[in-house]
Amino acid sequence: MNTNQTTDIDTLITEEFLLQTDNLTTTVKTNVQYSRTGELIISIITYSIIIILSIIGNVIVVTAICRVQRLRHPTNFILMSLAIADLLVTTTVMIPGFIYEIKHEWIFGRVFCNVWVANDITFCTASILHLVAVSFDRYVAIENPLKYKQKMTKHMIFIIIGFIWLISVLLSYGPVLLGVYSQSKTIGNLSDSKECGMRPNRIYSIISSSTSFYIPLIIILFLYGRIFITARKHSKELQKLENIVKRLHSNEKFVFENAKWNKNIKAIRTLGIVVGVFVVCWLPFFVMYLLLAYCDYQCVNSSVERYITWIGYANSFCNPVIYAFSNK
Repeated sequence: MNTNQTTDIDTLITEEFLLQTDNLTTTVKTNVQYSRTGELIISIITYSIIIILSIIGNVIVVTAICRVQRLRHPTNFILMSLAIADLLVTTTVMIPGFIYEIKHEWIFGRVFCNVWVANDITFCTASILHLVAVSFDRYVAIENPLKYKQKMTKHMIFIIIGFIWLISVLLSYGPVLLGVYSQSKTIGNLSDSKECGMRPNRIYSIISSSTSFYIPLIIILFLYGRIFITARKHSKELQKLENIVKRLHSNEKFVFENAKWNKNIKAIRTLGIVVGVFVVCWLPFFVMYLLLAYCDYQCVNSSVERYITWIGYANSFCNPVIYAFSNK
């Protein structure tokens, strides 16, 4: 075999190898495109369901409390304010975020990017703090039922609600609009005008996550623990009293008190479910939130970050669903 033949064979082998490589590359690119398309379709369907259910559920809660007379008691004013917060999360945070996900670029400009980030912090914080208020309300009702109406008046409820919204606004709009919360003067530390997101510095991450989640979580768990202990104690006492009454005679007052206590127990169970769902939805986000700040936003994949964020948003449609099923 001469040199020319050897060269021709080598050339053919090289060309065949390059052709196979090109085919493999094309196949990989096609598979990646299909994968991304499938991921996008799943995301669109999932996010759409979350948004639609959240709007419907929270609108129903607000409408019901406003229109049904028997629902207009202090506790439900907190629930109505919670529903409003969740509704605002949906309309001012989720929907722009949904469009951002589909378009893969921010189309609303820098100013609205700032507002979007501020709304995200404000309304998500308000939603979480309302759960603290609900827990406190149930704690007072269980711990000292005789003085509940004296303590949790409509005036007091409105003060609590106002305080929640004040904290939420102060935590977000000032730092965000002044640009002091981010790692640089560019909002969200994103230099590309087609991007928008939260990139807070470490100090703000600690302050905001503590105020929005970790401190409220500790308070909620403490209150619910106290509620659970007190409820068990009262249940045992009520059971003993019931046995005594049964031996003696029927007592209408006891029946009334028993029904009232059963109603409180139902509210406690509902609160327990709400708190559990709240932890499941928001704990991953706030763990990631601190982690990202300390690794300069390099340690979590953007897709994972996006999904965890939307799991947190999903809490806004879980609350009305839980209350709807628990009140059947």
